[in-house]
Amino acid sequence: MSDSYHGHAYFNSVYNIYQGMPYTHNVTSIYGHYALFFKIPLKLFHGDFRAFVMMLAMVGTLAHVCAFLTLQLLVESRVLRIAGALAVAFPILGMRGGYYWQVWPHRVVFPMILLLYGAVILKKNYRGFISTAGEDRKASYKYSSTYYRNCV
Repeated sequence: MSDSYHGHAYFNSVYNIYQGMPYTHNVTSIYGHYALFFKIPLKLFHGDFRAFVMMLAMVGTLAHVCAFLTLQLLVESRVLRIAGALAVAFPILGMRGGYYWQVWPHRVVFPMILLLYGAVILKKNYRGFISTAGEDRKASYKYSSTYYRNCV
């Protein structure tokens, strides 16, 4: 049976890094340096294939939870939230018919974390270190929709 999803190449890169093999022109694999992301967690989970799959499941769960929380924070309609949750879950859980680790979850988890961070800033009107960039709070209120609703 062939591995049409290239799971062997993905795990081989991670396992090589786990064993301490440095990147060279012979060992970089075609999928990049994502294996460095998994090195420390794999050491904590003893480095076998079962632990690797469980770790990927946890990273995928984190990506889904971040996407669902983003929908919860930004979309008011319950029907649209459900449709959005199905749209988020369907490509990964339904159409693949198996695992395709080169796309999921390591290339999706960081954008989902950033989307959730942006949603929290928008929803809570939080002006933190990263979100302000020197902007004055009163000046930003003047250009917000709340300012115009209160004026009318």
